[in-house]
Amino acid sequence: MRANSFLYRTATMIVVFSALPGVTHAGITGFGDFSNFTINKSPLDSGPSPNIFPNKIELTDSAGSETRSIFYNVPQDISTFSASFTYQATGGAAASAEGATFCLQKTSQGAHAVDISLSGFGFNGLVPSDFPNRSAGLSLELSSPSGTSLYTQGSVTLGGANHTAAVNLLSGDPINVSLTYNGTILHETLTDAVTNAQSSFSYLINLPQLMGGSTAYVGFTAQTPAAIFGFVPEQQYFSDLQFNAVPEPSTIGLAAAGLAAIGFLGLRRRMGR
Repeated sequence: MRANSFLYRTATMIVVFSALPGVTHAGITGFGDFSNFTINKSPLDSGPSPNIFPNKIELTDSAGSETRSIFYNVPQDISTFSASFTYQATGGAAASAEGATFCLQKTSQGAHAVDISLSGFGFNGLVPSDFPNRSAGLSLELSSPSGTSLYTQGSVTLGGANHTAAVNLLSGDPINVSLTYNGTILHETLTDAVTNAQSSFSYLINLPQLMGGSTAYVGFTAQTPAAIFGFVPEQQYFSDLQFNAVPEPSTIGLAAAGLAAIGFLGLRRRMGR
């Protein structure tokens, strides 16, 4: 009876564990008090420091000519992952420009990485002293019409898809952004939290190859144009950041096999008594 009970418990553990291939392990859960993040300003940015609120940051305000970044201090596994956040741009107009990126980067500056130029969503020119510059930026572009692209290597001329989104990033509405990456395809969904308008795009990219490894710093870059020539700088907010590394099914299978082996050995010991 004792041997049967032990076998039953072991088998139950294996079945439950194996049935959860979609379970994710949280790496970043919200901004919290921001103690786990580094906020940066370009040397050319003379604007006031970003405003922070509970689980929310105003990365740029309406001052113009601002270039900022914020990164989580601990590199995350980017082999396969899911991520989500809410983006909101307010106070601008149809003539607004620049915008922001969800950024993955791996440089010698770590979480202190910041664009040293004043163009390209705070991503263009991101720590160019590192060669090759290992970075990918999924843009939220405040041009008219607004759009989204995937850029690489700290350059807004590399890899851009230049999609025009059905979701209007200039509406002032909160935009919920959802991302999934399966190791080959990065899938992006934008949803207007007020109108429920939605846009989805997919990008073919090998992120570990681009980063030179399976980890990278996770965060955002943002930029506002100079308040001249009719441009109206936007206040850009980010909130509710979630980043979850997704274990591969093969990894789960190996773990289940390990549990099975442990259970078998335990059963043999008990039956041998």
